[in-house]
Amino acid sequence: MEVRNVHRSSTAADHYRLRGSTGYRRRRHRVDPCPQGAPHPYHCFTTRDGLRPAPQGLPMIARHAWQEADGRLHAISLTRYPLPPRPDERIETLCGQDITLTRADFRVFPEYQPHKTTCWHCDDQWRLAEGLPARPVTTIS
Repeated sequence: MEVRNVHRSSTAADHYRLRGSTGYRRRRHRVDPCPQGAPHPYHCFTTRDGLRPAPQGLPMIARHAWQEADGRLHAISLTRYPLPPRPDERIETLCGQDITLTRADFRVFPEYQPHKTTCWHCDDQWRLAEGLPARPVTTIS
């Protein structure tokens, strides 16, 4: 067995290896690629060839908005109405209704107001346009 002088070793790694310490760990590079399937919060989300992976989940760009009108929540198209609607403006909802908005349809603090019923025809059209599965039908037994 070879005996080396620990104090004259060339690196700190030799020192730890000779001592038999379990505290020695290899340093990882900061630019190491993520292991397969493990998420990394600082990863740039590109593959090695520079292409972005296919998007998963819901789209990030909103194409529709929900507007309180006529006592319900209706969906409107943001391509047709890019700016938020104003009181006394006439809008067409996804379900095909032409509704004139009133001042009561615009709440200052909506979290303190009772929730309105969703227009289910608008919900169906919104799900169809966004590529989402159809609304589940609930049966009461």
